[in-house]
Amino acid sequence: MTLSEGQDEQVDPQSLHEAAWNLYKQGRFAEADKYIRLAAASGLSDPAFLYHAGLIAYAVGRKDEALELVKGALALARGQLKAA
Repeated sequence: MTLSEGQDEQVDPQSLHEAAWNLYKQGRFAEADKYIRLAAASGLSDPAFLYHAGLIAYAVGRKDEALELVKGALALARGQLKAA
């Protein structure tokens, strides 16, 4: 997946998340960061997304942000388990 100029508004957040995660798994961290930030800007926020965003943030050197994202993922998952 590649985004052309102005196309990012047309791509759904889950697709951006999936693209970011696939790029991360390929070791293409800077590209993954671009996609995960676009997905985050859309308001996407679930435990898997936050966890992946945290790992990507860590990979590009934003360690404090990564920690907060992973903590957020765990808190959300914990809340979902309690609600079940």
